[in-house]
Amino acid sequence: MAYIGKEPGSGLRGRFIYTATAGQTSFTGADSLGRTLTYTDGEYTDVFLNGVKLDKTDYTATSGTSIVLDSGASADDTLEILAFDTFGLFSGEFAQDVSVSGDLTISDKIIHSGDTNTAIRFADADTVTVETAGSERLRVLSDGKVAIGGTTAEATLDVMGNSDSVAALKLNGGNDTHGFHFYTTASEGDLAIKREVSGTQTEVMRIIRSDGNLSIGKTSDAFGTAGIVLRVTGPVRATASGTTSGLFNRLSSDGNLLAFYKDSTFVGSVVTRAGVVSSFVFDSRTNGSGLSGGTNQIQPTNAAGAVVDDTIDLGSSTTRFDDVFATNTSIIGTSDANEKQQIASLTDAEITAAKALSKMFKTFKWNSAVESKGDNARTHTGHIAQEVQSVMTDAGLDVTKYAFWCSDTWWQEDVEVAAVEAVEAKDAVYDSAGNVVSEAVDPSPAQDAYTRIDAYETADEAPEGATKRTRLGVRYSELLAFIGAATEQRLADIETQNADFEKRLTALEN
Repeated sequence: MAYIGKEPGSGLRGRFIYTATAGQTSFTGADSLGRTLTYTDGEYTDVFLNGVKLDKTDYTATSGTSIVLDSGASADDTLEILAFDTFGLFSGEFAQDVSVSGDLTISDKIIHSGDTNTAIRFADADTVTVETAGSERLRVLSDGKVAIGGTTAEATLDVMGNSDSVAALKLNGGNDTHGFHFYTTASEGDLAIKREVSGTQTEVMRIIRSDGNLSIGKTSDAFGTAGIVLRVTGPVRATASGTTSGLFNRLSSDGNLLAFYKDSTFVGSVVTRAGVVSSFVFDSRTNGSGLSGGTNQIQPTNAAGAVVDDTIDLGSSTTRFDDVFATNTSIIGTSDANEKQQIASLTDAEITAAKALSKMFKTFKWNSAVESKGDNARTHTGHIAQEVQSVMTDAGLDVTKYAFWCSDTWWQEDVEVAAVEAVEAKDAVYDSAGNVVSEAVDPSPAQDAYTRIDAYETADEAPEGATKRTRLGVRYSELLAFIGAATEQRLADIETQNADFEKRLTALEN
């Protein structure tokens, strides 16, 4: 007999009832209802005579087809035989639905009747697996984690792809030919994301396992390949072919478009005002400066990027410009009387000094030009600052009180910088396990050896061994105006003298 549930020891197989004749001992064949006596094991039979159960010593049950009494029955006695048989577990197929109100205990697995290699298996304690095509596809582990494509899980959901061409996960948005595929590459263990359009997949992003770099639009961090690389330990690489490689957009308000920091300290910025890039701040310190763009103008700014007047110098005593090229070759200085005071003509001493200075124009060549150009260095015309100082002193004047005089002192350290060879861009190299063998290298140009001059404004700022330097100079626009003013006054005196002479000559003639 088939049975679902807990296996019992035995079960009822048949019930047979006979009416005895006088002295009858053997009962077999058809009973009073036409059922033929049969049993499997005499140990599993119960015999009742007129409702009284007989002891097994009162009858013999060995043949499987008959019961034999030790003592003959009386006429019309009723003999009832209950035959039991052992139960077996069901191994067949149900022809209809089965409902179970209580627990259903299964020792190993549930198998699909029409597909025997598809099953739900209870593989281990507190573990459930799902199998298709005879292979495990999904596993729910005892800690509640789910593994797909593997037998262990490090996360709540652990999905394992089986090759670089088969994604571990796809998001398709309801369209089988569109979506995004997520791969964990077998060779490097990288995370690759591919975009699928009309069945064609193109990799659009990759996170490199060994160094954590993120590649967008390309499969590696190659500098010469178009795309973006966000490097954990290096610069952002943005490479574009035939177009702009970087765009920065600030919305809603003016302010810093780009901000630059050194060791978490703000050092400079690109600033927008009135909706345009207006300022480049090169030094954010209290006395820092920058440049601002105006209508057909470049203007000086303070450390905040705000335009300032009469504050910022172009160059310094230690960092001078060479030639300045301009179409009109003019420098416009303010000469408004409203912005001046203590306006006066030159004194006799100033005229004396200016007269002497007018005779002290010299020709010369710059040392730096001769060092680089030799005999081809050009000849210049001008004054010697020490001679100017001497002339002013001889005239009883303090040369430092005049704007044409310049004297700058600083402390200087010469630092020898070694030559640097050009460096070509190199991509990162990985071993078979995905570990970094060599880091990616950014390109840099070659550089000849040179002497760097580090300048310091005070002795306290300068390192030990720095050299104190002083450079004398003149502002030629101021000096020539000084000489010119004296010359004009001298000419006026000559004209006055000439007028007096003409008057005397006329008087003599008359």
